[in-house]
Amino acid sequence: MTHFAPYRSRFEGKIVPRELDFPADEYQRRQLAAQQAMDTAGIDLLIIGNLADICWLTGFQTPSAGTFAALLVPAKGAFTLQVIDHEYGCARYVSTAERIESYPWYEPETGLAQHARLVAELMTGDKAHIGIDGKAPIRPDVIARRLGEGRFTWSDATGLVTQLRRTKSPLELEAMRESGRITRVAMDDTLTALRPGMRDSDVAAVLMQRMIEEGSEFPAMGPFVATGLRSSLIHTTWKRRPIAPGDHVFLEPAAAYKRYNAPMMRTAIMGQPSKMAERLTDAVETTLAILFESIRAGRTGHEVAIAAAKGFAPVKDEIFFQGAFGYSVGLALPADWAEGSTPYIAEGIEAPLVAGMTLHLPVAARVVGFGGVALSETVLVTETGCESLTADSRKLFIVT
Repeated sequence: MTHFAPYRSRFEGKIVPRELDFPADEYQRRQLAAQQAMDTAGIDLLIIGNLADICWLTGFQTPSAGTFAALLVPAKGAFTLQVIDHEYGCARYVSTAERIESYPWYEPETGLAQHARLVAELMTGDKAHIGIDGKAPIRPDVIARRLGEGRFTWSDATGLVTQLRRTKSPLELEAMRESGRITRVAMDDTLTALRPGMRDSDVAAVLMQRMIEEGSEFPAMGPFVATGLRSSLIHTTWKRRPIAPGDHVFLEPAAAYKRYNAPMMRTAIMGQPSKMAERLTDAVETTLAILFESIRAGRTGHEVAIAAAKGFAPVKDEIFFQGAFGYSVGLALPADWAEGSTPYIAEGIEAPLVAGMTLHLPVAARVVGFGGVALSETVLVTETGCESLTADSRKLFIVT
């Protein structure tokens, strides 16, 4: 059997320049914030498997959403990034991580043993408390069996870093604005390109091409292109379907710039809108306008949701609405562009909005079997209101 040298061994003695999306001190600020949050939570060692959190802290990113990756964060000192050998070169190139450990992807037992060794090395004290997020690649009970029962206590640290990401720094807002610009240009050009006889996949090709031409990286999710009946169903996308007269064409892209995402929804109708389409459009436009009037730092998600729900009142008994008027977006990797599963603008959410948060407002009214109308923006929450990061005007697009 032929044995090849490990990938990482090819880097020995080689100078590999780093390509970071942000200056090193931006990552240092984030890492210090994470260690301060650990101190507050009484965590001696944090194990992170959430790729977006790892990227936020170190810059490491990969389009391989299911890859093994773990960031081990001690209470003090340098972080350790553990990846499969395939990702070693990428980690050296795009991350700030000074210590990178790797193992062959086809030897999971080697990776498990390496992980246990790293945890044992980085634990402090006789009985450390470890915080482990829900996406960590190795379960706590497996680590415990490796190290011996009673060596440590652990708690679920899911969301500890994600919470820190929700308020954006000035450099992050620059990236969000550029993502919004790319999304807006690609959306406008795609709507203008719509013609009778196109397939939904033709529309998707225009949308993807324009995003890439304007500077987008690989998307975190989507884009979504749903036509006809499909426009009434959430999370359906193109499938070589010819667009028929009268069809609704639903578009929802989010360009990725330095991994920051600013989603946007628009709807086009092929021909004269029906009375139902006009009623749905009125409700969606009214609801979005209320959101723009209501969002500001200090208001709770519940308060804003109660106000926004009035916009859907005329069609409430006819439509399906997903219930959340806004959720946090920003840095993301596949398979989702949302920063977390918790909505921020929905009934029952008592957490206040904070200046510096960036939210996607997915305002869509769907009538199952008929079609849907959706208009959305990504916004920045400010002390006095909100600022659109995607577009200043929004309307139903009619293709004649």
